[in-house]
Amino acid sequence: MLKTIDITKEQLDKITSYIIEEKTEESTVHPFIEGNKKKVFKFFKPNIDIDNKTKKIKLLDKRLNEDDNVVKAESLVRYNGKIIGYTMPLVYGQMFNPLSFNREKNIQVLKEISKILKKLHTKGIICADIVGNVIVTSEGKPYLIDYDNFAIDGLPVDTKNIFLQRYENKVKTFDEKFDNYMLNIFTISIINRTAPYYLFNRNGKDYPVKDKAINDIIIHTLDLANNYDDNAIVDKINSKKDLKKIKLKKF
Repeated sequence: MLKTIDITKEQLDKITSYIIEEKTEESTVHPFIEGNKKKVFKFFKPNIDIDNKTKKIKLLDKRLNEDDNVVKAESLVRYNGKIIGYTMPLVYGQMFNPLSFNREKNIQVLKEISKILKKLHTKGIICADIVGNVIVTSEGKPYLIDYDNFAIDGLPVDTKNIFLQRYENKVKTFDEKFDNYMLNIFTISIINRTAPYYLFNRNGKDYPVKDKAINDIIIHTLDLANNYDDNAIVDKINSKKDLKKIKLKKF
């Protein structure tokens, strides 16, 4: 159950004395210990809409369950009568990216993420950004972080990355299909062992792969992103082709 806690200037100074992330657009992230548990304080930057953010966090708290694999807020933090951030558990694991594991395990984790996103969609929630926002535990269980950036009940995502901007420019709408789009983008990245952002050149054009089956997936992905066909991609990975020899080229 989400609660609100008040802190003093001394407590705020202490909790923000250590920092593990400061480059995000919306917040700085600070680790701390409460009792014998390690937690994280997400300290909002002054330029964001605090009221909107707080409303979204409260909605998500009511909508999400523990088995949704989302790291959500435990407490809203209030200072001088105003919400300034929130605390959440510190999840230990590896940041998910194309180089996290071998290709087969990466795809398996991505299929698990796909299941998580489909479940969120039934609750009216869109993740919108899995790049840098998935932690995989030592048991191989993925968790979504940065959940206050989710879209829910007409409250939009708060940070529009290059993928979301390009998607909206092309299809003119934003809905759960965007999560499928990101799953496909990530799969292409895994196949090519390439960071997602490197799938685009300096002029904003896409880098198709010199392989028709995979290129068909890319074309479909960048079109409407109607679904995430993990079976087609896994079959491709398990084929006899040496995927390491697949090269990227410009249009």
